[in-house]
This record gives sequence, structure tokens and C-alpha cells, in this order.
Amino acid sequence: MILIPFISCEDFTAAQCDLDGDSKTDPVVYREMDGAWVGVASSKQYALCYVSLGGVGYKPVFGDYDGDGLADPAIYNQGTGVWSIGLSSVGYQVMSGVFGGPAWLPASADYDGDGLVDPAIYNPSTAEWQVLLSASLTTQGGYTWWQGVAGSINGMPVPADYDGDGRADPAVYHQASGLWELFLSTQGYQLVWGIFGGPEYAPILE
Repeated sequence: MILIPFISCEDFTAAQCDLDGDSKTDPVVYREMDGAWVGVASSKQYALCYVSLGGVGYKPVFGDYDGDGLADPAIYNQGTGVWSIGLSSVGYQVMSGVFGGPAWLPASADYDGDGLVDPAIYNPSTAEWQVLLSASLTTQGGYTWWQGVAGSINGMPVPADYDGDGRADPAVYHQASGLWELFLSTQGYQLVWGIFGGPEYAPILE
């Protein structure tokens, strides 16, 4: 039996990521009111780990943005479009930039299959996606910009690797109807859709 230390759930948002690079998912929670992150590392007998990054208005967008196998604490402020990412490969030095804003929801995932999470945003009122592709970092020294429309309006972004090719597929879930719209990279990003869920069901994100 594995015993995980008790953490009060009040005011915390749940997340999942690999904190310690052992290829096992570690439970993590984030408290918006003060930017507190608390996780339990599987390689350390689920000892508690603490990070402070964020605050009121900032939502967690955890992921491995630098490709070192460790998840990086990251936050997005929808009101201002500010991203802040604590990169584990450089001692959790915080890198910040503006990408998005009031109309845009975060939709980060590894869209180009290079092992790095790509910052991404989705606009539910227009179904427009914008992605900063990290595969160009080593060759061009910066992100390549991609944008396009995928899905119908008023959905929520649920990107993930649905076809198993190592690249995240743009996807939208409509909670009111249970409609899923997937744009699979192995099929040239053509639409695949189905009904699964509905008003009482929220999607589980990676």
C-alpha cells in the first residue's frame, strides 16, 4: 500500500504531472489565492514538495516546457494574457511573456511531438486556436506560430494525443450537448466527432 500525505483540499485545484522525472504521474494541487503548489513525489516515497508561483487570476498550466522530463510549474492569467513558467532545467528560473488575453483559454500540449509542451490558447467565441510550436527552438532560436480554426464555437479545449502518434490533437468538448470534436494529426486534422457526456459531465484533462 502506498500512503500519500493528507493535504487539505479547500481552495485547491487538482493537477497531475511528473514532478521528479521517474515517468510516474505525481498528484499536485494549486491554490490560486496565494499561488501555492503542493505535490507528492513518487521517487521520494511521496514526500511533500512545495512551490510558490501565481496568485489571484492565475490558472495552472503545468507541463514539461523544457523537455528535461520534469514538469514545470506554470501559470496563465486570462485577464492579461501573461504566462509565467518556472523552468526546471535552469533551477526553476521563471520566464514570462504575454500570449492570449480575456477571450482566450489555455490549451497547452505537445502539438509537434518534440517532447516539449507548447504554449497554446483557444478562443471559444471564434473556435480559433493559436499555438507556439517549440520544435523550432533549437533550429531557429524561437517559437514557430500556428493558428487556425478547429471545432465549433462555445466549446472548451481538450487537446491530447488521441491517435497515439506522439502529437497532441486539437479537440473541443461541448458540455451542454456532450459533443466531442477531435482533429487527429494522423488523419490530416480532419474532424472526427461523437457524443459522450453532457450537461452533468465535465471532461478529465491530462
